[in-house]
Amino acid sequence: MQHHRYDAPEQHRLEKLHSYSILDTPREEDYDQMVDDLAFMVGADGAYLSFMDEERQWFKATVGFQMTELPRAQALCGATLLTHTPLMVFDTTQEDRLRPSPLLDQAGVRSFLAVPVSTPEGLSIGTLCVFSREVRIWTVRDTEILRRYASRTLQLLERRLVPAARSTLAEEVEAILQYGSDGFILLDNTEHVMEFNGLAESITGVQWTKGEVFSTTLFLHDESIPEIHKGNVFMRWDGQVWFKVTAVPLPSQDWILLIIEDVTHHLQHQFGLEAKVYQEQTREEGERNALYDYLQGRIKDHNCSVAYLDLDGFRSINEKHGFQVGDLLLKQVAIRLRQSLRGQDRVYRLSRDEFILVLGGQLTPDILSMIATRVQNNLQKPIHVEHQTLHVTASMGLTPTLPSEGVDAVLQRAEALMQNSKQQRAGGFSIGENLAEG
Repeated sequence: MQHHRYDAPEQHRLEKLHSYSILDTPREEDYDQMVDDLAFMVGADGAYLSFMDEERQWFKATVGFQMTELPRAQALCGATLLTHTPLMVFDTTQEDRLRPSPLLDQAGVRSFLAVPVSTPEGLSIGTLCVFSREVRIWTVRDTEILRRYASRTLQLLERRLVPAARSTLAEEVEAILQYGSDGFILLDNTEHVMEFNGLAESITGVQWTKGEVFSTTLFLHDESIPEIHKGNVFMRWDGQVWFKVTAVPLPSQDWILLIIEDVTHHLQHQFGLEAKVYQEQTREEGERNALYDYLQGRIKDHNCSVAYLDLDGFRSINEKHGFQVGDLLLKQVAIRLRQSLRGQDRVYRLSRDEFILVLGGQLTPDILSMIATRVQNNLQKPIHVEHQTLHVTASMGLTPTLPSEGVDAVLQRAEALMQNSKQQRAGGFSIGENLAEG
């Protein structure tokens, strides 16, 4: 793809790209997790978020390969900057229009799907791409998922501008405290509280006093949060809100402005997508169809096992605490299931309190037993919902699959194993024997 250094639209695009100050920045968990989630959502071998400046393609986040930049002429998906449309290649060996690129050899890219990351003005400043190391037919759904993640990328870029603006506006601190959408705490150079807004109290659950020394010991650490999220992320005392604390120095006044951001929904998404899956899929009747479509493909590839999980005594929790508590509990269960599994595994909610786990790979009974044990150990830990501490267990049935059988047969066998385990004792699991084609 040729680009013109002095072409006015290209100059406008480059100016917009540089305004975000994103190039050559260190790795950031928001971008890394987003790209990892994207690869998981479409079942790709790898994915990347890149930005194109005058001479190069620079990778902000990658999954499936390690590379920081390429000459722009070697970018596989550079055409999307010109067309502003998705680029879909099913087999790179059959595409004469592709220029030689290290991504083909070093990353083993055989097929890929890319969409532009575009600003509201329609300027394409980067690309979001997923790839497979085998020939693959990308779907309309895959494209739509990439479009949504491209929009999310732009939201992350826009958010980069906010802290920088705040750090240079010390004279407007009071206006920020009063009208900001986050919680704010203003500290002097000895870390004594000078000012704070109401959101700082409601988000953290702490009643602040002017003149007291600020300390994060007033906040709770959630041990269930993966290690990459720990540090400046805390949990409110009631276990219902997670928040992030960011310190922005105000050099002109020798102050520190603490930004208290409610990241509850964001963290639930990063825990493994289960909160998002619950919100976006389980509310729709298409959840079962999504399970059937995905599972049928994995069965044909002889590349999965299935676990049927049923919560023990869930009805009594609903009757005692109400359906709202029950719904919140199910969300937490979905999150813990995701945390218990591997990156290649998927979780589907089949009915009110029944979940299906699709476990990738040809797994031995010993490995299935290890996975089941890890799932049950995580579920047995106390769950805090609406000022209540709840305890749940689950009965499970796990079975390998055969390429010749249908989804219904697999699910029925897994359910029978689960029922057999539940009859013996609640909170246990049964594993089916290895199968062979007759």
